Amino acid sequence: MRTNHRLLEWVGVCLLGGVAVVSCGGGNDTTTTSTGGHSTTASGGVGGEGGAGGAAGMGGAGGAAGMGGAGGAAGMGGAGGAAGMGGAGGAAGMGGAGGAAGMGGAGGGGGQGGVIVCAPGDTQPCYEGPAGTEGIGMCQAGTQTCNAEGTGYGACEGQVLPATESCDAPGDDDCDGQTNEDGAGCLCVPGSVKDCYSGPPETQDKGPCKGGTQTCNADGLGHGPCVGEVTPAAETCDTAEDDDCDGQTNEEGAGCACIPDSVAPCYEGPAGTEGVGACVGGTKTCNAQGTAYGACSGQVLPAAEACTTLADEDCDGQTNEEGAGCVCLPNSSESCYGGPAGTAGVGVCHGGVRTCSADGTSWGPCAGEVLPSAETCNTAEDDDCNGQTNEAGAGCVCPPSSTASCYGGPAGTAGVGPCAAGTMTCNAQGTAYGPCVGEVLPQAETCNTAEDDDCNGQTNEGGAGCVCLPNSTESCYGGPAGTAGVGVCKAGTRTCNAQGTAYGACAGEVLPQTEACAGTSDENCNGLVNDGCTYKSCLEIKQNNPAAGSGTYTIDTDGAGPKPPVQVQCDMTTDGGGYTMVRFNDAALTTDQNAYANKCAQYGMEIIVPRTKAHATSIYTWNGNEVPNLYNVFPKSNGATGIFNWQGICKGAPCSFWMTDNANGDVACGGFEPNGDNNTAFRIYKWNTGCGVQGGWNDANNSVYYPGWVVCSTNDK
Repeated sequence: MRTNHRLLEWVGVCLLGGVAVVSCGGGNDTTTTSTGGHSTTASGGVGGEGGAGGAAGMGGAGGAAGMGGAGGAAGMGGAGGAAGMGGAGGAAGMGGAGGAAGMGGAGGGGGQGGVIVCAPGDTQPCYEGPAGTEGIGMCQAGTQTCNAEGTGYGACEGQVLPATESCDAPGDDDCDGQTNEDGAGCLCVPGSVKDCYSGPPETQDKGPCKGGTQTCNADGLGHGPCVGEVTPAAETCDTAEDDDCDGQTNEEGAGCACIPDSVAPCYEGPAGTEGVGACVGGTKTCNAQGTAYGACSGQVLPAAEACTTLADEDCDGQTNEEGAGCVCLPNSSESCYGGPAGTAGVGVCHGGVRTCSADGTSWGPCAGEVLPSAETCNTAEDDDCNGQTNEAGAGCVCPPSSTASCYGGPAGTAGVGPCAAGTMTCNAQGTAYGPCVGEVLPQAETCNTAEDDDCNGQTNEGGAGCVCLPNSTESCYGGPAGTAGVGVCKAGTRTCNAQGTAYGACAGEVLPQTEACAGTSDENCNGLVNDGCTYKSCLEIKQNNPAAGSGTYTIDTDGAGPKPPVQVQCDMTTDGGGYTMVRFNDAALTTDQNAYANKCAQYGMEIIVPRTKAHATSIYTWNGNEVPNLYNVFPKSNGATGIFNWQGICKGAPCSFWMTDNANGDVACGGFEPNGDNNTAFRIYKWNTGCGVQGGWNDANNSVYYPGWVVCSTNDK
């Protein structure tokens, strides 16, 4: 620390009443300090402006010090109460005279003489910008100079503070370590790189064409040239590339004779021969550079005619008219005969015609000729063409006009029953016997005679008039089809009489009877126990017939009353069985809940109540994995929230029910319901089909979201 002895000589310090007072000036300076409400007055050289008196309590701060001169005006006293502490002195200057006492309470103290803090003319660095910006970019510190009184430093001169970033100058204006990253005039971030391509957009990345890169200039005002790009040039066949970058290579341009790899027709034979006979044109393919066509591939040119093929080799419009291998004129014909000499025209034998093959290399077979064959008695002709007919050979069966025993019935039947053999005579050609005269053959068995008509060793086992095998037995049943073996019904046995013409009575059968409506037997054998009985609900059926199974039953809720009977589904297993449920589909059911209740009431029922979770699951499964659109469940009071504040109504009285396992009583399947927009007159209704057997429900008074059907029940379980 540097000590300024001149300054110490110039400053006097005194301590009075525990308060340090500094006065500036010579030996005539005096200072008085008061405590506890007494005024304080300073006298001396030209003082600063006196501080304004504060409100009761601490006095107002003193005004800034000026140059020494006349004493400052007295500060205005604070409001009543003890006088405030005199305001602190302004910046160091010549000591001012103390201000006069203020009005009201004790006057505020006069300005305190300034404290010496620096040597006049000394300098120090200064910077008033945000922390961390000094020395960054354009920002730099300035200099402060101590004033002539040594009481403080002047303004910070020469400092450069952060300004709004701009590309109008090359520096980092906002002193954030980045230059021209944004702001007025900026087009890009200096040094940043972007892709570029100055050719037509559709040509980029085709053939040799490709994009390059541009770098942002240091001033951020624009990008430099596009480096590395290749743009389209005129197409030429002097290179193997797609010079104009249109997706085609060497399709035109200098040196091009054809489109690379294109194919053109060609033929090098004499005029007029292409397409005649075997001659056909070929194709030629342009080379990969497009500078020339290759050889003509696949063409067939005229060759010497020959009968070794079916083609017109010399392409003159005639096929195999001459040449190597030719035997005859194609398709010409002549007479022929291949039999032994002297046989043509004898008996059945005669000549035929042969035709030259299409290629002229050979004659075809002799068509239509008949040659000698082995003599046979199967014809009346001279088969071997020797001038004699049927003298011997195949087909000769018997000596002409000879006789033999005959029988045309099945083996083993001759001599059985009425069946017997007859006699047959050989014909004049010896080729066959005549009819069998006098034989008796098996006939269809019939019960109209006492004989074994079909000669099988059994009499009247079947046939006209026969009903059954004499003395045989079979199962019998006289009840309606489908009832045997159902309920108490069973088949019996019947026996055929000795003639086989009829069965006796069916012994032991049990036929359908009127349903007894008591016990567990199905007396009418329709698969349902006590189904013809008048029961008011599935529970009543279960109570009267504990063995009754689940299925369709007919009930009449008021017995002999006016309500019509109705077919319902009886769940005879869940919770011990006896649940009644029926679904009515009716397009007239819209959004009024009362209409749904009235539909159920027509049959003496109510809208269904799910009594337990198992019951709700049974309803859901039976209804095609869909919860009903309404339950006969009502709020216990208007605005009831949570389903546990609701109650089921069964047969007109409150009853328990199940709709959810949620502990908070929420049945919304999303959100929370019932949420209180309800009254006791209307039921809960389904809002969506989510959450499986629970479903999603709403309580917005008289409404039905899924109209057109209702599930009803007697609700007596």
